[in-house]
Amino acid sequence: MLILTRYIIREFLKLYGLALGGFWGIYLVVDLFEKLDQFIKYNASISLIITIFLCKIPYILLQINPGVVLLATFLSLALRARHNEIIALKAAGIGTYRFFRPLIACSLVIWVVLLAFQEFLIPITYQKAKFLENVVMKKKERSHVFKQQRFWLKSGSLIYNINLFDPKSNTLKGITIYSFSPDFVLEKRIDAVEAKWVGSQWQYSGVIIREFNLDGSIRTVTEEKKGTTQWIKEGPEAFRLAKKESEEMGYWEFKEYIRKIKEDGYDPTPYLTELHAKISFPFVVVVMTILGIPFALRIGRSGNVAVGITTSMAIGFVYWLFFSFSVSLGKGGLLPPLIAAWSANIVFGSIGILILMQQRE
Repeated sequence: MLILTRYIIREFLKLYGLALGGFWGIYLVVDLFEKLDQFIKYNASISLIITIFLCKIPYILLQINPGVVLLATFLSLALRARHNEIIALKAAGIGTYRFFRPLIACSLVIWVVLLAFQEFLIPITYQKAKFLENVVMKKKERSHVFKQQRFWLKSGSLIYNINLFDPKSNTLKGITIYSFSPDFVLEKRIDAVEAKWVGSQWQYSGVIIREFNLDGSIRTVTEEKKGTTQWIKEGPEAFRLAKKESEEMGYWEFKEYIRKIKEDGYDPTPYLTELHAKISFPFVVVVMTILGIPFALRIGRSGNVAVGITTSMAIGFVYWLFFSFSVSLGKGGLLPPLIAAWSANIVFGSIGILILMQQRE
């Protein structure tokens, strides 16, 4: 039985490696052509382009692994069925379930590896790739610091402290602006509940202005609404660059970021959905293995491997649509975050298990 297990794992890993290389190559080519005009526009060097794509490798591997595992599972079993190896095993008294247990074990190992990638490697490499594209290649000024779950930006004599930036609505929340003199003496502090980008300026609400006089007195002015370009001169694009994306944080760091958002009184629902997706999306490799096994056993016996490959890709595409749709519902508050992140896995995993149970020993 140990020999059989080694054989199954070895054949699976061979196909997994080939599929991984193929998917990775296709992803790189597509990504290169999508950004080719940007590379030409900013006169990016070959070494810079190569470094950017090298930094993207861990993130790419995370994205393509579900399809890779599905294809490798299907091919490894379909080829065994096509060559009557499964029938020979049944004749020897070895059940079908014994044949595909090593595949599920492999997918569980891959899931754990992807979780490790997502926690320790992807945040570093993704942030590096983002820095190379925006700061090194596009020469965008990096005047921001992301610290203690908030970000700070400096612009001339002003320093901004922003609790939260919502890129969908172009809204800043929890704003504090410090204005300094040329001698770096605090002259004014402006607090605002939020600011929304309207036209070509920020429209502030819940504004409190404190002016610090030389005699030590403080003049306070309160305004409900105020639109001005005198304070924050940068548009939403500057804050998109400053905002730390979920891909730049591991699970525990992102969880702490969400806790801080919740403490500050903001709605954490969209972020909670992304947090649960950090666990559920890598688990797709296990779901794809469970789905791929029964299709491989059925289609493989017919010898039409091409149809099976097409079916595998169609299953992966439908799954991706379902997953993206449910996560979108979760971010919009129409589904609880946990259900939104795991519903695709539950539905497709249940379908795969039901079909597996119908397989005859």
